[in-house]
Amino acid sequence: GIAWQIYKRITGNYLDVTVFKTMKLRCYPDSTSASSVLYCHGWPDYHEMGFMQHYLRAGEGFVDVGANVGVYTLLAASLVGKTGRVEAFEPGAKAFVRLQENVALNNLTQVHLHAMAVGETAGTVRFSCERDTMNRISTGDDGGLAAMEVPIDRLDSILAEQRYAMGKMDIEGAELMALRGAQKMLSDHNPPVWLLELNGALHAFGFDEQGFADWLAEQGYDLALYDAHSRTLRFENKPWIEAGNVLAISREMKEYVLKRCQKA
Repeated sequence: GIAWQIYKRITGNYLDVTVFKTMKLRCYPDSTSASSVLYCHGWPDYHEMGFMQHYLRAGEGFVDVGANVGVYTLLAASLVGKTGRVEAFEPGAKAFVRLQENVALNNLTQVHLHAMAVGETAGTVRFSCERDTMNRISTGDDGGLAAMEVPIDRLDSILAEQRYAMGKMDIEGAELMALRGAQKMLSDHNPPVWLLELNGALHAFGFDEQGFADWLAEQGYDLALYDAHSRTLRFENKPWIEAGNVLAISREMKEYVLKRCQKA
């Protein structure tokens, strides 16, 4: 961490680092997402990333909504391999260029990139572009920060014909709107697991964590936390009190998901 601070201040240049054993991540001095990987020795979300390691298999599909520069995209690609499929969505122009760069750096032909937002409807939407990892669909209360028009579509329209093992969604409070556009997929337990960021950002869009959890329960998904050391899932009523990232797991697929995480 200290070495990176010194390096970026002296050089102002990017640094290519090895992550997830075989992947290269290009870290720019102004990228919060890339810096978090360096500070945490490649594992900024230890338990969540541990879940992915234990659960995902070669040849499977992964959906990364709000991919930013591609940290989770790289991890997923390393786990599902060349026979798998990763769909990565990132509407932010700067982040998308760096996402493209990281995918090209690793020759990840299994990764399919989408320069767009996801939501309840198709069209265009205003998207902030000066907040790095905090960029999001504009709420009308963004303090005059610069925004740009980006395309938006429903996951049901883009992905519903394919099966996915897992999805991750980190879109700064717009998660409920995005999943409302994926109700066909949710009703089909596709994917059976979503990793969701619940850090209070929902409030900017007029939602709250309890309302989101209740809505997910209606769709057949319950919230849980994962312990990567013991490989156990703990289903909780309000897991967001303990952690900023939670797993939403299809009620019908709980045993299947848990069994996959056990040691062989």
